[in-house]
Amino acid sequence: MGSISGLVATRYLCEPAPATLEARASMNIESGGYRASTAIWRMFIAAGAFVYRERHDIIPQTAHLGDRGRDDTCAAPGKLQAFRRIDMRNTQLDGLRGWAALSVAIYHGINIPSKAAHEALMLPMQAQTSSYAVATKLLVATFNGSLAVVIFFVLSGKVLLESLMRSRKSMPESSIDFTIKRILRIYPPLWVALAAYVLMFFVMRKFAGWGAVPDLHLVLVNATLTKITMYGVAWTLVVELLAAPLILMAAWSYKKYGAQALFILLALLLLFKDSPILGFLPYFSTYAFLFALGFLTCTNFGKQLAKDVPGVSASVVMLLMIYGVLFTQYDSPNVVVFQGLAAFLLIAMISEDKDTWPKRFFNLPISQFLGHISFSLYLLHPLALELLEHWADRLTGNGFREHYLASGVVIGILTPMLTIPIAALMYKYVETTSITLGKVVSDKICGALFGNTIKATNNLR
Repeated sequence: MGSISGLVATRYLCEPAPATLEARASMNIESGGYRASTAIWRMFIAAGAFVYRERHDIIPQTAHLGDRGRDDTCAAPGKLQAFRRIDMRNTQLDGLRGWAALSVAIYHGINIPSKAAHEALMLPMQAQTSSYAVATKLLVATFNGSLAVVIFFVLSGKVLLESLMRSRKSMPESSIDFTIKRILRIYPPLWVALAAYVLMFFVMRKFAGWGAVPDLHLVLVNATLTKITMYGVAWTLVVELLAAPLILMAAWSYKKYGAQALFILLALLLLFKDSPILGFLPYFSTYAFLFALGFLTCTNFGKQLAKDVPGVSASVVMLLMIYGVLFTQYDSPNVVVFQGLAAFLLIAMISEDKDTWPKRFFNLPISQFLGHISFSLYLLHPLALELLEHWADRLTGNGFREHYLASGVVIGILTPMLTIPIAALMYKYVETTSITLGKVVSDKICGALFGNTIKATNNLR
């Protein structure tokens, strides 16, 4: 039986598509995806030049959440910089994150029966050999887990930088506060998910005759995120943790030098993308630039770009982001750059006040619910995948793999259906607790280091 134990047996389930030298050499630079990527690059650069020429990059200041009646300002060398006031959460971004997490669960379910679905995603549309393969390509492109991860990282760059810019604490205190909260935001839910995964194997081995349980040593190593040994979806958490110093550096440089510093940071990360120099940081060199794209949505550049791109709506950008690389070899290094730029444009557009259908859709109650449980949904869906694969294998005797598209659709639908109720419980009892714990621990440590003892004591109480 082709079990996905630990999500290791199927590499495509847990790792980004490898950008091999052969794939790079065979990339057709005349493809539609490449032309679309070039067009977005030109639009991006032209809009940036326009903003800098006409607006001189006057950046709106973010106000502290507790001071809704006024805007704060801070001086930078040579000019007064303002940071945009953000009085309330961009709830539409929560909705976008929720649907992205749902896409990951569906995408992995589709890939369970056979590697053919993953292979169909890798090949350009013109290289598909049958109508069945074309249908598979369109399906996995619609629910593309790799694209969802791109959206996650761009969103993290935007949301986390804005969080730091709202803080009225000193930079050293903000850095400690951010780091503590980030660690306690990521690790406790991961540990609960790993514990549930191992417990499921013990229970199913006893009552359903499953095979060996995951090796405890591998589980413990994976729990530290120093190496992804058996729980493949955790690789994105490694990137999120490695991005924490990058986000802090971006906040400091943005306050001190303005948006120019963020552009330089983006250029450097693109220059060293997939570089052996950063090879000791797993996955980070490939995806770090996505956080920098998220940073730019916090600036006047992102705000102005969302308004000034001629003839392009959020709907068009969303469709381009999903289907713009259908005719391109998917493991080409240009694909993630194209998707990142498209995600940047989409997030910049729906963050503004325009009343568009994507913004209304992402603000629907179902979208908000998915946004709230998105992290738990992402972490827990491998449990449903294991259950469904064993169930399908027992019922069909491995026959479900022959009709991989139909079987994949069924598993793709059932995976989130099984996961969402558990994810809602984990959000309520684990995520909210870890968030509160992060605030309490941070206030206690920052209070001891920087003298904010009254606030720390009140929070502890």
